[in-house]
Amino acid sequence: MSKYIEGLTLTELLVSTILIGIVMLGVVGFSLSIKQFQDSASRTTTLRMRLASAMDLLVEDAKLAVGDTINPGIAVYQNSTDQSICFRHDVNDPSSYADDIWICYYHGTTYSLYRYVGTSSANVPCSSASTCSVGTTSIEHVIDLVHEGDGEFFQFLSDGSIEFTIKTSYEPSKLSHPIDNPEYSLTTRVMPLAHS
Repeated sequence: MSKYIEGLTLTELLVSTILIGIVMLGVVGFSLSIKQFQDSASRTTTLRMRLASAMDLLVEDAKLAVGDTINPGIAVYQNSTDQSICFRHDVNDPSSYADDIWICYYHGTTYSLYRYVGTSSANVPCSSASTCSVGTTSIEHVIDLVHEGDGEFFQFLSDGSIEFTIKTSYEPSKLSHPIDNPEYSLTTRVMPLAHS
């Protein structure tokens, strides 16, 4: 029987510590990658839901615009910093526009797109946030847009339809990044039912 006790040498202990450290670095790196992927997927999902919700609201209001060739029921205001589009909605009497209300979407120098619901047909277009606020029953923040160029979110096409483009990112005031600050754009065309 041997009187020597076998154990780890200092060299073996250092090598095993280094190997465990390398494995742990791999595990930590993998965990961080998974967390970053989950955060990015969460941001993307949230952003797409916001975008779809805002577009649905805008399209529904545009489809319900009432008017005729002389009085189309769509009012537009645009300058270098502000733009708005308003839709007249029928309330009670389809044969008269006097009882209708206007619903306006206003986008100014801020990133936000707002929806203003008027109290009567007297509150026609919005030319600024202050004129939109006059005679409104509600003001609702719809979505934050990404500023690019003149920031237009609508245009009229030759067939009479309106093309809406909403471009936003998770944090619109910051530069877009595919993982940290994803950016999406949604475009759709609408022909108001009363105009088709």
